Amino acid sequence: MKGHALPRVSLPTMLGTLLTFPLLVGTGYAITHGHSKYLIMLAVVGVYVALAMRQRGVLIGLLVLAAMDGIPFFTATHTAAPKVTYQDLATFGLIGTALVWLVVSPAPSRPTRTARRVSLVAFALFVWCFVVILRSDARFLSAFRFGSDFVAFGALLVVLPRVQLRTSEIRALVAVLGIGTVLFSIGQILFVEGVAHLTWLVHASGAVKQLGLTRVYAGMNDMLTCGVSFSIAYAVLSHDRRRQLLAIAISALLGTSLVIQLTRARWIALVGSLLLVTLWFAFQGERRVAGRLRSRMGTLLGVAGAGVVATLLVSPSALSSGAVVQRFLSIFTDIGSSNSATSNVAVRTHVAKAMLGVLGGQWPFGVGLVPPTTHFYSTLPLGSLRDVDLGVFNAIMTIGVIGAVLIYAPLVIVLLRCMRSARAHVVELPWLNYGGQIWLVATLVSSLTLVTLFSKSGVVMSAVVVALLCQRQVTGEAELPEETHPIRGSPWLTP
Repeated sequence: MKGHALPRVSLPTMLGTLLTFPLLVGTGYAITHGHSKYLIMLAVVGVYVALAMRQRGVLIGLLVLAAMDGIPFFTATHTAAPKVTYQDLATFGLIGTALVWLVVSPAPSRPTRTARRVSLVAFALFVWCFVVILRSDARFLSAFRFGSDFVAFGALLVVLPRVQLRTSEIRALVAVLGIGTVLFSIGQILFVEGVAHLTWLVHASGAVKQLGLTRVYAGMNDMLTCGVSFSIAYAVLSHDRRRQLLAIAISALLGTSLVIQLTRARWIALVGSLLLVTLWFAFQGERRVAGRLRSRMGTLLGVAGAGVVATLLVSPSALSSGAVVQRFLSIFTDIGSSNSATSNVAVRTHVAKAMLGVLGGQWPFGVGLVPPTTHFYSTLPLGSLRDVDLGVFNAIMTIGVIGAVLIYAPLVIVLLRCMRSARAHVVELPWLNYGGQIWLVATLVSSLTLVTLFSKSGVVMSAVVVALLCQRQVTGEAELPEETHPIRGSPWLTP
């Protein structure tokens, strides 16, 4: 009879039901026989696949935090296999997953023109790195490891800008990175103030006492400049009053954490970039956005004031001990000083001259990716062609001026596109455009001494931010019709 007919069951539901019992039995067997490690690995893989299919923004954010060693309770610098860290796995995973998205994506839209240009330049960097590896006076694997950050930067920017993200995915990505940065900022402030050393939260590679404060060195330090740039931009351009107040609070917190780092290059670059980009936006930007920015100059000053108050409340010793003031004034006393014992500028100048002596006339191609274990350069610190205090010299010494230009080119391309779109269009996410320009200018300027663009953690963050700024919600580029080609049928293969 019709009233007693069995309900129809879909094939996925039927298969899931049939597999549930053996799965539960297998799980119990694995636990009782001490194989819980494999269950955890299986669970991680399952979550990874689920996020890759449903929450791309969340997955990208988590992989960036892992690459920057910014996930609480998890130290990504530990080795997962011989000479392979979890940071490396996060980077490889991001590259591979982005490639899979491009191959299997059913979306008919092509990437933006900016994304295609960035991808082309990045491919040139990727190829150039292997040319340098092959001509280096070192074994292939040794040379590859020594320049793996440059290779990763090229590979990431070949694929990531071409991944088209929905607005919800962009917001999810920003939210994940924001939460991670806020947690790190809180942990760093507690560490500097001596309240608590939360090693499960702040994975520091080193810490030194300077001017009465503890300077913390960690991969997540680079994320603070990025976080301050975008949180200020959101606070100034947001329409939502509650979210604006939240962004102001986040800006103050991250700004405090940035100040007590005592890194002068970050201060100078960020403040200078904020002033330049804000003035350009206010007087050259699209009429409605520029008008909103001019009318909210008070908000911008309020953010700065909130940062000062937050520093006084959260880290009073930074100002009461005079550490921040002394560090700021040392900018002027260091310049022109030749005393290497008291001047960081003198030390860096000395090392730079020693590097130039080794470089000689090899400016275009560099000395090569030769690690100190292969050849120890006695005139250089630690015998290495790379130095964490000399920024762009890390690229010039190893992959030459050609390689350095190819590293900078994607950032310049995106900056010019953002400036153009901010002037001519009302983009969907103007705060990302504004904050992106602040970060781009600050990163380009600070790269003279900082290694944001020349370190494993920094290049992953930089590549994701550049890819984010290539999205049409930020650039304002119109959707292009899909072009068919008998061979290059996939949109990501079209130049």
